[in-house]
Amino acid sequence: MNWCSEFADRIERDAPLGRLTWFRLGGPVSYLFHPKDGEELARMVVRAKDTQTPLKVLGAGANVLIRDDMIDTAGSIAAAAECVKQNGALDIYAAATHGVLSGQALERIE
Repeated sequence: MNWCSEFADRIERDAPLGRLTWFRLGGPVSYLFHPKDGEELARMVVRAKDTQTPLKVLGAGANVLIRDDMIDTAGSIAAAAECVKQNGALDIYAAATHGVLSGQALERIE
């Protein structure tokens, strides 16, 4: 019996992460575990720790970085942020090379 045999029916080998991400980006991981509940997830975390197996817990939502070369009135960046927020983004960051920030730009960004 190996360290993960208890969970064999819920573990994928060489699973592509891209199908689980918003932008469909991400290469394969050695193992992808789909727990049926929080208790099962907790058991897997303990088992991985006991066997010194690297573990990364992935959750719903995403962190999003929106970049632009210039933010003037912030209309486009605010619309993009609202779109990703409505689709599950947890934390949204914006970056620009040139922050002109005219008019009500700061209010739109907030």
